[in-house]
Amino acid sequence: MEETRILRSFGVLYRTFVQYMTNEVAIQDVSFSDSMFLVTIGEKEGISQEEISSLLAIDKAAVARSVKNLVANGYARVEKFEGNKKTKRLFLTDEGRSLYASILKSQHGWLDAMLKDLQKSQRESFIGNLEIMSQYAKEFKKAGN
Repeated sequence: MEETRILRSFGVLYRTFVQYMTNEVAIQDVSFSDSMFLVTIGEKEGISQEEISSLLAIDKAAVARSVKNLVANGYARVEKFEGNKKTKRLFLTDEGRSLYASILKSQHGWLDAMLKDLQKSQRESFIGNLEIMSQYAKEFKKAGN
């Protein structure tokens, strides 16, 4: 069945990526999930926890736990937003930026290995389709599924 092949492929990609990245960040005392949040902050410094939650389709409590870990380990800092004292903006520290660069290098290495035989047009199509599917997944989750 086509559906089984799709789900199996997603599972294999997810599990191998998590294992690879877990090994890559283990020496930094950062979990895989913490590394994903660190990358998100690095991509958009000043992002709020709520924005991360929405962007990654992850509950706010999980984001708060990881942000707490990143701050405690000296990789991120929190600043209160001047317009709204409840909103906290997230920024990387110098140590966080260094780890961010290392994580990006690891992620790009993994992706290059996975996409090595795809032509540029195939990569672009694949990425576009993944983005569409990610949006559908967020909508599905928001609908209570």
